[in-house]
Amino acid sequence: MSVGEWETTLAGALSRLEVRILELRPGELRAAVLVPLVEQEGELKLLIEKRPESLPSHGGQPSFPGGVIEPEDGGPEAAALRETLEEVGLDSSRIRILGRLPELRTPTGFVISPVVGAVSGPVELHLSPDEVAGVLWVPVEGLLRDDAFRLVPRRAGGLLIWSSALLHDGEVVWGATARVLLALRRLLRGLPGPWQEVRRAGSG
Repeated sequence: MSVGEWETTLAGALSRLEVRILELRPGELRAAVLVPLVEQEGELKLLIEKRPESLPSHGGQPSFPGGVIEPEDGGPEAAALRETLEEVGLDSSRIRILGRLPELRTPTGFVISPVVGAVSGPVELHLSPDEVAGVLWVPVEGLLRDDAFRLVPRRAGGLLIWSSALLHDGEVVWGATARVLLALRRLLRGLPGPWQEVRRAGSG
């Protein structure tokens, strides 16, 4: 299956996905992130940002491009595209919106709408130094491996908790970003395609 066919299949699955709009609780804000799928040398990869340690909120965390939905955005898609341009320099004309994954709520007061987009290549990034320290390129096939996610400890609100995280190339992708990746993984595993054949390395 070609990358174009893969994108068409995923767009169809996302269009059939029932996405429930979560009601805001007092003090919460609506936000949107773009889940960018990029073809590199015939392989489909996810672009994930590395936030600078100096940021007062979510410093050092891996994340997708995104932020708070402003009134002038008109919706999650426009907000995700605007933030992607500001953070990594990808123009909306290069991005085909495929659909949305289920919304999620974070302990830090956000309700996030993940917007999945296919980015036409070749890709030349222009990172905003104030918001992005670097990027990770995660192959979709790596995301689907049986051993891609593990439980890792982290501290939140003074408590030690265990949560699922993606381990890739020496990096640990955790928090809301890992939850979005798990939602994408669940969707893909239910579709026919070459990703069904991905198995844990060495398991035969």
